[in-house]
Amino acid sequence: AAARRARQTVLVVCGPPGAGKSTLVDRLVAADPRFAAPRWLSTDRDSADDVVDEAAFDGRDDLAVVFGGDEALAEEETTLLDRAVPKKRGLARAELVDRADGKTCVLDCDVETARRLEGLAGVRLVGVWVSLDSLGALRERLTKVEAGRALARSDDVDAAQVAAVVSERLSTVVDDIDFGVRSPMFEFTIITSDAE
Repeated sequence: AAARRARQTVLVVCGPPGAGKSTLVDRLVAADPRFAAPRWLSTDRDSADDVVDEAAFDGRDDLAVVFGGDEALAEEETTLLDRAVPKKRGLARAELVDRADGKTCVLDCDVETARRLEGLAGVRLVGVWVSLDSLGALRERLTKVEAGRALARSDDVDAAQVAAVVSERLSTVVDDIDFGVRSPMFEFTIITSDAE
């Protein structure tokens, strides 16, 4: 019974963009064999997710979380080269709970994904809120990340374009933080440093 309860727990690591969620999840999954990150399904051929065609995606009845269709993809990051193109992205329930490998799922997600998970039946969500100590620190981190992405993709952009993308991504941070403070999902808070 104890092993079954462990598989029903999902560790939800959430916070504003640029707070260090992905770094934290990657390190946890690499260091502790009890945890695994889920595999997402996507109709986006350029995605790092498991890619399926739209008919196969739409035919699945086991998806616990779905983004796409008529709505904008909240999970999809908007970068200088990656403007919103309607795509679908989903997460199968078996990736979250009752995993074949017996591991506990650690989900690196944005606030919109966490909100959707709140209604998932039969799952114990253990939330970990991750943030930097100030909005200024988040702005600096996002500026470095966006400038690095543009450079890595050989995108010819200037500082004003990077600043516009950063401002757009920060526009929802106060609401995101409010959700992190008010949601009963979050049992732990981690304040990360600006150092990688």
